[in-house]
Amino acid sequence: MEQRRERLSPGRSTTGRRQNVYALGSISQQVVGNLRKTIGSRMQQATPDEVSQFAVFFSSLHRNDLWPKNKDRALRNELLIKLLLQTGGRVSELLAIKDTDLVTGKQMVQFARRHNDPDDPRKNNPTLKTYDRQLRLSRETWELLMEWLDVQDELTAHNPQAFLFVNLTRDPRYAGQPMSRMAVDQMIREVCVAAGIKPFGAHQLRHLYVRELAKLAREQGWTNEEWRKAATYLLGWSLTSKMPALYLGEAANQEADLQMKQLWTERGLEVE
Repeated sequence: MEQRRERLSPGRSTTGRRQNVYALGSISQQVVGNLRKTIGSRMQQATPDEVSQFAVFFSSLHRNDLWPKNKDRALRNELLIKLLLQTGGRVSELLAIKDTDLVTGKQMVQFARRHNDPDDPRKNNPTLKTYDRQLRLSRETWELLMEWLDVQDELTAHNPQAFLFVNLTRDPRYAGQPMSRMAVDQMIREVCVAAGIKPFGAHQLRHLYVRELAKLAREQGWTNEEWRKAATYLLGWSLTSKMPALYLGEAANQEADLQMKQLWTERGLEVE
C-alpha cells in the first residue's frame, strides 16, 4: 500500500509542504508529463509506417515461417492477427468471441457484450466497451477460421460455449482455456522482432484499420455523416464519440502532407 501511495501521490518537500511537482515515476507524473507508458501497455506507441510495415511483412510470409515449431499455434496466431487487421476489433473483443458468435451462413463474426461472464475463468474478463456488432470476414479468413475450429473443438471437448481463442499447451490445467491479453501481445512482439520493427502493442493494429478506413472514406468522397455512421458501427464507438472526427482529420493531414511532398519533388526541392 505504501508503494502504491508513493506512485500515485505528489512528492513532498523536506519542509512538509506539498510541491507542485509529482514524484518521479509516479502515474500522475507520467500523465501530466505526457510520458509513454511501460512496454506492457496497450498504448505503447508506434509510427503509422511501422504498423503498416508490420501488416505488409505479416501478409508476405506463411504462418509456419513465423511459428515453425507448432502448426496449430501458427494457425491460431495467423487467424487472430488477421481478425485484428480485418475487423479493427479491440483485443478484448476478439478474446471474448465464442463459437456461438460465428454467423455461419453469412461468414460473419459477432462481437457480443457479456460482462461478468460466468463461463470465463480469466481474472480480468475481456469484453466490449460499447455496443454489439456483426462484421463480415473475407472468404480466406473464414476458411482459416473453420480450419482452426477443428483444432479448437478438440481442445475444448466440443463445448459449444467455448471461447474461440484458447491456449495450446501440454499442461492439462491450461490447455483449452481462453487466451490472455498478454499472450496476444507476445504474439505481436514475435512478429515485430521477425520484421525488424520495435515491438508495439496489439492495439496499434486497430489504429491502422481506422486510418485505412478514413483514407477510403476520403477517396470515395463520403460525407462526414456517412463516415461517422460507418466508423461508429464498425469500430464499436459510442454515438457521441469524438474518435471518428479525430481520425478523419488525421487522414486529411496525411493526404495534405503527401501532396506537399509531391509538389516539392516537382519543383526539384529535397524531400526527406
